[in-house]
Amino acid sequence: MVEEELRVGKREVDEGGVKVKSRVVETPVTEGVSLQQERVSVERRPVNRPLSANEHAFQDRTIEVEQKGQEAVVSKHARVTEEVVVNKDVQQRHQKVSDTVRRTEVEVQDERTKGRATTPRR
Repeated sequence: MVEEELRVGKREVDEGGVKVKSRVVETPVTEGVSLQQERVSVERRPVNRPLSANEHAFQDRTIEVEQKGQEAVVSKHARVTEEVVVNKDVQQRHQKVSDTVRRTEVEVQDERTKGRATTPRR
């Protein structure tokens, strides 16, 4: 005699997922800035006047005048502006499973004793 039993188990199956991609996007940015620039000029003018008492003539002297300017300075800093959080929850569920099981039944007829019936065995 052969009889089937129903055994219910479980297995893990792939049901897809979520893919989060990050990519770098460059965006041109233009900012205006006002810059100053100095220019030194030398002018020679004809003069005809007498030398004053506090003017020291006939001395070696050097006069230096520096010319300054400004240039643009660019700096960048990174700031976190958003976070992406991916969570996964696990839930339990109950499912009823129905199926059909088979079995064989054996009926034996004993020909040696006539007139007596035999019952099937399970």
